[in-house]
Amino acid sequence: MSLALTACTGSTPQQHATIEELGKAVSAAVAAKKTAHITMEGKDESRASGVHRVGSADVAITVNSKEHRLVFVNDDAYARLPAALAAQAGKPWARIGPDHANVMYTVLGTPYGLLQDGKDLGVSLTALKENGLRLGPVTTTREGDAVLTRYSVVIAEEPDKGEETLSVVIDEDDLPREITTLPAGTLRYSAWGAPVDIEAPPADQVGTLPVCELTTCDGFDY
Repeated sequence: MSLALTACTGSTPQQHATIEELGKAVSAAVAAKKTAHITMEGKDESRASGVHRVGSADVAITVNSKEHRLVFVNDDAYARLPAALAAQAGKPWARIGPDHANVMYTVLGTPYGLLQDGKDLGVSLTALKENGLRLGPVTTTREGDAVLTRYSVVIAEEPDKGEETLSVVIDEDDLPREITTLPAGTLRYSAWGAPVDIEAPPADQVGTLPVCELTTCDGFDY
């Protein structure tokens, strides 16, 4: 159960006044701990769980009841290929992303985007500031022994639809607990500082996928 805190309790942590300030605080806190466990719930009903290191992640993902694996190492992202695609690529892995917009990028696009934003959240928040975005409402709650602050970031404003926001939840140590974006979904962090093992697949195991769509890749039933 979450209980809203009020200023009179003396328990409310200092709130960050700008996106830039929030981004710097999160970056510093994450740099100190470096690693975490993560789970993801996509609005497209995709699910993921795995481990996180600053700038990197290794997750098992379920999309349309099919299992996948996605590894981020710095600026590169790798998808473990289903058997039919691995046979065509001649390798079990392939790069995905805007510069590698293959069929696996189509399949994993939603979790890719959310994990890309979340693997270095402080940097992502700073980028929002550079785009001229601003903070919306800020609320603080207590969950068990943790004091959590939820920041809303206004990412779009339309006269007929109102504000579109994303939310970032941090604890009293400025460590991220949750990021929610629409329409992507929610990424949650736990066990900050826990040991993790994240490595890119060996270069000789990474192939190139043929150009095809979901309905035209030979043997790829999706």
